[in-house]
Amino acid sequence: MKLATRILPRRDGTVRVRGAGDLVFVFRADAQGDLVCEVDDEQLASVLLATGNFTVCADAPVAPTAARRRGGPRVTERVALEAAPQERDGDPLE
Repeated sequence: MKLATRILPRRDGTVRVRGAGDLVFVFRADAQGDLVCEVDDEQLASVLLATGNFTVCADAPVAPTAARRRGGPRVTERVALEAAPQERDGDPLE
């Protein structure tokens, strides 16, 4: 699921979210400047959406890449080529 975040980015322009195991999801700016990432862990996506700091993006092609830092967690970066955040109605997921 492609998500966007409203969290202010780090100095390098990213927002990182640690998932299950050693996965780290990296939100990067797309062409419109929105911080987006493909989060393929449905449970983590539900938790993120419930915080109110993340929204579901419109469908758009995604270019996934993966890298492993020496001695650190596996980092999965996915940058949306085109995306626009959508409004999310309803109460946070429980």
